[in-house]
Amino acid sequence: MRDDLIDRMARRGSIEPGLLPQLGGIAAALRMLDQSADEATSVVVDDTDGLIKLIVYRDGAAIAAMELRPTAAIRLGGELLDAAGLRLADELEALRAKASR
Repeated sequence: MRDDLIDRMARRGSIEPGLLPQLGGIAAALRMLDQSADEATSVVVDDTDGLIKLIVYRDGAAIAAMELRPTAAIRLGGELLDAAGLRLADELEALRAKASR
C-alpha cells in the first residue's frame, strides 16, 4: 500500500500533499506492529459504530490502536493474505521437497 502511493507520486513527478497523512498513518501502523509484535498476545479488529480499528492487546490491555478507512482495511487484508499465501507456498514447497527424498 505504501509502495503503491510512493510509486504513484514518483510516476507523476510530484509529491501529493493529500497522500502524506495516509503515508504517515501507514508508517505509524508498521512501527506499531513491529514494536508490539513480540509483546502482543492478540490483535483484534473492532468495527463498532462503522469505524474499523485494529487494536493490539497485551495482558488484556490495549497497547496500540489504529483506525482504518474501509479501502485501507481491504488493502491491508489483501496484503496479509498475500504474505500468508507466499509463506504457505514456501512451506508447501519445502514439504514436497522433503517428501520426495
